[in-house]
Amino acid sequence: MTQLLYDAGDIRITRHVAHFGATSYQIANIDSVRIVRQRKINLVALFIAIAAAMFLYFRLSEQAYEGAWVGSGLLTAALLLQLVWPRRVYILEFKISSGDVEVLTSSNRELIDNIKAAIEDAFSADLN
Repeated sequence: MTQLLYDAGDIRITRHVAHFGATSYQIANIDSVRIVRQRKINLVALFIAIAAAMFLYFRLSEQAYEGAWVGSGLLTAALLLQLVWPRRVYILEFKISSGDVEVLTSSNRELIDNIKAAIEDAFSADLN
């Protein structure tokens, strides 16, 4: 019987195998594991930018230049919102003999951290 180190939904980590849905990785074939953090576009900022662009387009086509301040302000707000509050995505990557493999992508940092810790536990269990 293999020792279960982590089990959540379709993700199972044992001392010898890591299962992610229908894909399995032998722990012995994984050289290293890491978490990559990526910033994605904040959808609220995107909608504000689109609204600002439309506002500017229609206001400037009507020769209403005083409305350009509102559109410029909205565009600046969208840019600042994206810089301050981007959507973050965490990617769990394995380094195996054929290269780096993106195994799991999630916006839940705790989930990715727990899976990484379980795989590292499997590494240390495999050494004993």
